[in-house]
Amino acid sequence: MLRSRLFVATSLLPLLMFGTVVLPQASDTGSGLAVAWAAEPARNMPPKNDTTDPMPDPFADVGTTDHDPYESMNRSTQHFNEELDRKIFEPLARGYNKIMPAPVSRGVTNFFNNLEEPRIVLNGLLQGKFHQAVSDTIRFFINTTVGIGGLFDVAKHGNLPRHEEDFGQTLAVWGMKESSYFVIPLLGPSSFRDATGQVVDFFTYPLLYYHDEVVKW
Repeated sequence: MLRSRLFVATSLLPLLMFGTVVLPQASDTGSGLAVAWAAEPARNMPPKNDTTDPMPDPFADVGTTDHDPYESMNRSTQHFNEELDRKIFEPLARGYNKIMPAPVSRGVTNFFNNLEEPRIVLNGLLQGKFHQAVSDTIRFFINTTVGIGGLFDVAKHGNLPRHEEDFGQTLAVWGMKESSYFVIPLLGPSSFRDATGQVVDFFTYPLLYYHDEVVKW
């Protein structure tokens, strides 16, 4: 998933130490911060159901015929998220793109991508992807040192591509079934499994443990 609002929530405060606010680049179709469900609600929101289904077990697998038992709540939450995105996040993203030079924006994006590498390495190990975990560890070391704290993605030129791993994926590898669809305020569409993964991933974010009160939550 593109940068979700979780990334914004965990990065806006630390960015104050740089004296700027970092947001993804906007496009002609809308803010880069607007995630897919905000830009294309019709595609992501399941059609209305005329029947009310019983509350499902969040650990049970979900069939294709009953994927939105919380439809009413989901629609209300999505409307809230869309309004927040339209009135706050999108204007911020457009303003940022106007004042921030592209090389600086790319460098800051690289910096925060590099901070996610420990999470990627950890989940790679938990999923049994040992070769990939070694590659990601080397990538993190190169970009942190040669890449000046991750501002430059030097490792990609050494055939060390960036991977995406999170604890929601790890739970899936461990056999936890996908549960019913629901929309989280600010964060967007999710499920019980993925929401649990997001909470665990939050506590693997390095800046959370930085002792300077300027950037520590």
